Amino acid sequence: MTEHEEVSRFWRETDKFEYAVLRYMLTQQAALADELERAAVRYTNIGSGLLPFDEINVLYSRVQSFREENSPKGYTNLFTKDMLSHRRVEHRSALLCEFLMIYTAYQNRICRRYETALRKAVQAADPDGKPFSFDRDTVIPLYNASLSEMLDINAAYYMKQLADTVLREQNPSMGTEITRNILKKARSDMLAVSKSNRLFGLLDRVYLYELGVRRVDELKRLGYRKVRFVAVLDNATTDVCRDLNGMKFDVDKLVVGKNAPPIYPPPHPCRSRLVGIK
Repeated sequence: MTEHEEVSRFWRETDKFEYAVLRYMLTQQAALADELERAAVRYTNIGSGLLPFDEINVLYSRVQSFREENSPKGYTNLFTKDMLSHRRVEHRSALLCEFLMIYTAYQNRICRRYETALRKAVQAADPDGKPFSFDRDTVIPLYNASLSEMLDINAAYYMKQLADTVLREQNPSMGTEITRNILKKARSDMLAVSKSNRLFGLLDRVYLYELGVRRVDELKRLGYRKVRFVAVLDNATTDVCRDLNGMKFDVDKLVVGKNAPPIYPPPHPCRSRLVGIK
């Protein structure tokens, strides 16, 4: 099988599995909205100011269970850990904590499903290749952050917006247009559908980088000394990929994101590929 055939086969398999992930994500999004609404209704009924002592105990129990099951990172880790050290908790902080825990658990479910899908796609496209593996805590050079950190920032930003909206309007209903838009934007940032119908959000950008590293390693393993950069030339082609098209590079000098796909700056679904030259 040629390198071009392998790449084409991989994307066919990836598309098939990604659409399954999108369907799963839409189902989970509905469950997410319901869970957030229940939390919003509950805290709206409690009232403003400081939480009653018995409600603080309920919150502590939920935070401890969340931390044991999800191993939160970054902001979510610090925020939930800090909540356990206070005997006086403000209403807004408690609501934000609830939203963060609910949304972070949702992100973890999506990530697990996405990792499984990519692992299957890689295996189907290259049965004899090494198994696909990814560490969410590995720092991605192009972002100078890990996937866990980027998801954490995403969750904190949108859940703060959501908590502020509920408290400002004193309206726990998740059916308002502004709340739906917040959740829609958060979902789009995680896993979006581009105009070409290829999913391309935060998860895709990070995992495609990992797959780009895998492709370079595979070229080295197969004994290629040089590669030719081949871009898809049309109206959607970036200037960087257009300039790189046709250029040859030593395999040992390939840098994912610079002269090996996916080419950055993001966001765009890079369609360029490398053709090995022995």
